[in-house]
Amino acid sequence: MNKIICGVDVSKGWLDAHVEPSGAAGRFRNDAAGIADLAAW
Repeated sequence: MNKIICGVDVSKGWLDAHVEPSGAAGRFRNDAAGIADLAAW
């Protein structure tokens, strides 16, 4: 079974996400639209 781990660093302005083992990373605004973008990512 493969494990996928997603970590999200939360700050006032941004949500920084990182996924292992793929190494994918994304930065999203910390507002309703950014949270929707993160969920769809």
